[in-house]
Amino acid sequence: MVPRPLIPLLAFCVFFNLVVAAPEPGRSGNIDRPQAPAIVQKTITVEVLTPDGAWELKIEEVRQVKNELWVFAKVERPNGAIGAMMRSAASDQVSGRFPDVTIKTFVVGKNWTWQNDEAVTWLTNAAAVERRRLGQRLWRR
Repeated sequence: MVPRPLIPLLAFCVFFNLVVAAPEPGRSGNIDRPQAPAIVQKTITVEVLTPDGAWELKIEEVRQVKNELWVFAKVERPNGAIGAMMRSAASDQVSGRFPDVTIKTFVVGKNWTWQNDEAVTWLTNAAAVERRRLGQRLWRR
């Protein structure tokens, strides 16, 4: 038997637990289920160090693979181009509405032998073709 002065307190506790445990309005299903990433306006920039100033970098494609954005870029040196014979930065950027997830960058076209410090993965053309088959294309040049 519960003493009469405690009944209002117990009723309040039961009511409060029901209100707090209730799901948010407009949200159905399992609350623990992962939600889709938010789509935000973002600028994706890729920059690498090249052997000379004549090299160009172009972002070719952006794909969503699982919970990551994969950015595919290409470096190339146009035939007959003249550039300062010193290491230079080549870069490109794209803006658009993309999911707010981790970005992985893949670049093809490297033909020099020194190690780059940028956070990119250098691929051969064949490896890039294989990876481009994965996921969903979100942007293409």
